[in-house]
Amino acid sequence: IMIPFVLGLLKAVIDLSHGLDTLGIITFYISLQVEMDFIFSELSSTIISAFELKAIKKRLSVIFKRLDMRDETDKFDEMRLDNIVIEYPSSNMEIMIGNLSVKRGDKICIIGQSGQGKTSTINLILGNLSTYKGDASLDGRSLRDIKLDIGVVSQEIELFNMTIKENLCLDKRVSDESIEKLLIELGLHDILEFDKGIHTVVGEKGLKLSTGQKRRLNLLRSYLMEKNVYILDEPLSNLDSQTEKVVIAFILKYFKDKTLVIITHSDEIRKICNKFYEFKDHKLVEERAKF
Repeated sequence: IMIPFVLGLLKAVIDLSHGLDTLGIITFYISLQVEMDFIFSELSSTIISAFELKAIKKRLSVIFKRLDMRDETDKFDEMRLDNIVIEYPSSNMEIMIGNLSVKRGDKICIIGQSGQGKTSTINLILGNLSTYKGDASLDGRSLRDIKLDIGVVSQEIELFNMTIKENLCLDKRVSDESIEKLLIELGLHDILEFDKGIHTVVGEKGLKLSTGQKRRLNLLRSYLMEKNVYILDEPLSNLDSQTEKVVIAFILKYFKDKTLVIITHSDEIRKICNKFYEFKDHKLVEERAKF
């Protein structure tokens, strides 16, 4: 980048020594220098930010490892919640779970209306809740001592001011062709029609995308994490009936070998579990936690 500038400035000096009018040339290259200075300044700031982000990520990893000393695993045979009581003193409320068994490969619906304890149950499974009575275990070991590596498709969708591909992959290497194929299967053809396709920057919180688009991207991002166990929290909420069918077909195809815990307040979501039971050799498990 600097070579043309240096050569041009050298030519201007030579022309000036021969009495030629070089004011226009000098003005041009001075303007170019100012622009180049801005570009190099932005580039250096980006490089510094990248190193700072890497250092922060490493530091956070160390901090969180210290905060959570439990063993971690991505494989299990059975998770059990027995005689669980979760108390909320501030509201004089308690949630009781008589028993809940999740075996490897199961597809389970936890069904209940808002406020009945679905979120508390999930927080317990994730290991985010430790103030409870009763037994919560993974293959006989207390969830206070071991945690399961779980992929979560949450209702809260966090998209960063990066490209669609970067939001989906999060440093994981996936080919453009693979991503585009999955987007088509999720009915996201319109994203591929953007000027830059999957390399389109979505804006803060994904402001360039609709709620339905973001929800399906959230599902795809979780799938690309390649977990053995997934929690799907209201995966069909805010979707029209046609898009619901597309999402259900995607889950049936790509999550068939996964352990699924599906959270919902509607019996409609049970169609996913029923489909797995109907077409696959999976045991259908439906349990209603006793609240």
